[in-house]
Amino acid sequence: MTAGAGPEPVTTGSRRLVPGEAGAGGYRTLVAADGERHLVRDDLAGMSLPAGWRRSARPLLVIAHLSDTHVMDHQSPGRAELFDRYSDPDSPVRAEVGVIGTYRAQELFTYQVVEAMVRAVRHAKTAPLSGAPVDFTVVTGDATDNCQLNELRAYIDLLDGGQVRPDSGSPERYEGVAAPAVEDERYWHPDGGGPDLPTTRYGFPRVPGVLTAARRPFPATGLGMPWYAVHGNHDNMLQGTVPAVGWLGDFLVGPAKFVTPPGDLYPAGVLTRSMPPRPARWRSWPVARTSR
Repeated sequence: MTAGAGPEPVTTGSRRLVPGEAGAGGYRTLVAADGERHLVRDDLAGMSLPAGWRRSARPLLVIAHLSDTHVMDHQSPGRAELFDRYSDPDSPVRAEVGVIGTYRAQELFTYQVVEAMVRAVRHAKTAPLSGAPVDFTVVTGDATDNCQLNELRAYIDLLDGGQVRPDSGSPERYEGVAAPAVEDERYWHPDGGGPDLPTTRYGFPRVPGVLTAARRPFPATGLGMPWYAVHGNHDNMLQGTVPAVGWLGDFLVGPAKFVTPPGDLYPAGVLTRSMPPRPARWRSWPVARTSR
């Protein structure tokens, strides 16, 4: 859709997307719901606003706000999806390690999600109450996820407009943990493969062809306005916590991606260190070979 064409922009003032009814395993799809009315906080001003203030108000500035887009190279060897299982509900060390957050099943769609966000901002053009034009967009951190050049380049192209390739490694095949060839039940395998817990336990869907579709290049719409950004921890460090220096920086562009930890790993010991385990410790771990 060309920016500015078609129906009026849809904002949360007119319609929202909310979780629908949970299936047998708990998986929820999104459904449309009524919009939320704007709440006028005249208590913050210490006075009541006069009748008709909206018609007479003159905004000083109209800003579109994006945050935590987390444009993510889901196939990167530098991702640490394998640790997330230790905070799953059935993990015996869950209470000890707490929430980890290194794997979410929807991570491979971050490029398309940011494109949808950008289209919504560009199509809106004006503020919902005053009707004044949007002056610029501010991005408040974590634009990328893993401090990688290809993530940064894609993020800039998504906001500026340009050709975006949501892929890395071999152009012939998907090489992340969602691949059918990865025999690990902790990862969602939407495009086939062995049984996985997200599908059998929680009711995640099968989506044939989605791994190819998610990697397909596309022309980004772009905001069509100036935008400004501040750095977040994920923009400066691997996984938002570790500097990508030395051997770890080399590992990010290496030929192997570790997907499943060995059974004798003591997760609390690894996760409480300031650095990930050394490569020598990883040699016995199951590996998905790549063509980087």
